[in-house]
Amino acid sequence: TQRAWENTLSTRLGMILDTYAYGLKQQGTTKEAVGAYAEAYKLLKGADADVNARYVGALVDEKQYKEAMKVADECVRSGKSDDKLMEKYKAAHVAVIGSEKGFDERLTGSRTAARKEAASKVAASMIDKPAPDFTLVSMDGKPVTLSKLRGKVVVVDFWATWCGPCKASFPYLQKVYDKYKDDPNVMILAVNTWENEKGEAREKTVRKFIADNKYTFPVVFDENIVQAYGVEGIPTKFIIDQHGRIRFQDIGFAGGPEMMDKMDVQFELLLKKN
Repeated sequence: TQRAWENTLSTRLGMILDTYAYGLKQQGTTKEAVGAYAEAYKLLKGADADVNARYVGALVDEKQYKEAMKVADECVRSGKSDDKLMEKYKAAHVAVIGSEKGFDERLTGSRTAARKEAASKVAASMIDKPAPDFTLVSMDGKPVTLSKLRGKVVVVDFWATWCGPCKASFPYLQKVYDKYKDDPNVMILAVNTWENEKGEAREKTVRKFIADNKYTFPVVFDENIVQAYGVEGIPTKFIIDQHGRIRFQDIGFAGGPEMMDKMDVQFELLLKKN
């Protein structure tokens, strides 16, 4: 449609402007970079957490602290923020207020608003279809069978070591895992798929990646289950309810806080329904 075409053009131009702004900043022309970032932010509608963080960082570098706080707050409320943006947000707050006093309260208020928005969107996105059963081997050599996990909410997250968005999402998946690892009603499985290597070479690459990054969530090796789930791109995450039904499907990675808030709400909804 005409609207879809216009949205595509806006997104492409926004990404080009983000790259242009980054180049300007690297050359030391931060003032011009702020202008390019502002236009990229507008065209992308604040939907890219990486761009948002760079924009807020450039504003802070130019000592436009109040504008940096305004943009950062918008990003937190929309769920399109990350740790880098939070760091710059706090720096802007300290520059304006003179201390960190009040920052946590401000952040809590914005995150509460974001969570309410996420709850509304998550409830509307619920689906209901059977989850294909599987038995896959974990990194410790033990078989994991989905049907044997009935009674739990199960996260099936397809990923690969070469996948940039997958790797960007993993620090936040680790935070979710740390939060729920002692909850007997929740199980998280990172399903490694579509690796360039096979057999022992693949296992070695995956084990090294997980160890180097100190991730502790369970990892299993896909044996073409990805096809049964109809995955067309990674990361793709399925949230399966206690009865073996797929209730949510999330494709891609749009930002860590948004992902964590969304998973919290998804778990809460499904655990209440049990």
